[in-house]
Amino acid sequence: MVVVVAYGSEDQLAICLGALGRSLPIVVVDNGGSEEAHRICLATGATYVRPASNIGFAAAVNVALRDHRVPASDVLLLNPDAHLRPSDIATMRDELHRSSD
Repeated sequence: MVVVVAYGSEDQLAICLGALGRSLPIVVVDNGGSEEAHRICLATGATYVRPASNIGFAAAVNVALRDHRVPASDVLLLNPDAHLRPSDIATMRDELHRSSD
């Protein structure tokens, strides 16, 4: 599961979600409440969450995990300016599970 916390970064969000593709569950918590961010999420298949106000990064992550957590999945937290491909995430996941520390 990928959690992206956004605020006023629609151009970067579009690139970020485009790079991720549709192979992973993605939740975007938009602290800025942008209609454009909502449209981007609809177009890319990401779940869009709009809090009532800017609740900050940590609280936004908590909202995503509380309401949209995928059982038994790893969680990757991203800012909208991160541009990772699914293969990059697979490499990180494999290393995470291979490492004992």
